[in-house]
Amino acid sequence: MVEYITTGKSAIIYSIDNERILKEYFENDRRDVEFQAYSRLGSHPNIVRYLGYKGTHSIILERGEDIRTLYQNQNVSQISLLTKTRWIRQAAEGLQYIHQRGIIHADVGVSNMIIVNDCLKIIDFEGCSIDGKPADSCYQWFSYRPSPTVSIQTDIFAYGCAVYEIITGQPPYYEFETYPDRYVEQMYAAYQFPDVARLPLGELILHCWHGRFRTMDEVIQELETLQRSTFKPSLKAISWAAMSLYLLFLVLTT
Repeated sequence: MVEYITTGKSAIIYSIDNERILKEYFENDRRDVEFQAYSRLGSHPNIVRYLGYKGTHSIILERGEDIRTLYQNQNVSQISLLTKTRWIRQAAEGLQYIHQRGIIHADVGVSNMIIVNDCLKIIDFEGCSIDGKPADSCYQWFSYRPSPTVSIQTDIFAYGCAVYEIITGQPPYYEFETYPDRYVEQMYAAYQFPDVARLPLGELILHCWHGRFRTMDEVIQELETLQRSTFKPSLKAISWAAMSLYLLFLVLTT
């Protein structure tokens, strides 16, 4: 017996059990695109697992909790920076793999990133672009800068917005949600972005927004560099703490 969870843009989601969900599409063409995407992607640790199909309108997928829902149910400050940066890295590696397989996701965001056993996995490919074909999906209002078509760069821009939300718990310019349509798009088009100077990985976010990266490979390279510089002081502190404990041990045992 399946249980209703939610209704999305193109399908109804049902719970099968604690590990699986059933996705029932409104239109078969959406199912066909997503099935094609999962068939091409195969197995990857940061892509949700395709587990089969049921009838002609539904597929079965691995179950997890999307980050936005997780943040709504938990105090963001209780999630460590180390955990957040691990999720950010996993999202980058998942998106890198997607692009390498000739797919543009076209709806990158934390609502399409789930956590399964503390591992981030990317979901929802029913509106993606495969081999340059038109995408039938769109980014959320705070994750899109006007562009002639979806591309690796539009995915990277949206990835920067996802990083911002993972770090802060809120999407960029969330305070403008009730403003007129395209208000935030126009700000993005004018290269006006939220202040990220004091945020962890703020430089990475800004480079995503300014189009400094051509590929997710370059994003991962910078992420590695920034992670080393971010966590180097804490590792040094750990070394000093270990040395202090060792010296104390010597004093007490002599």
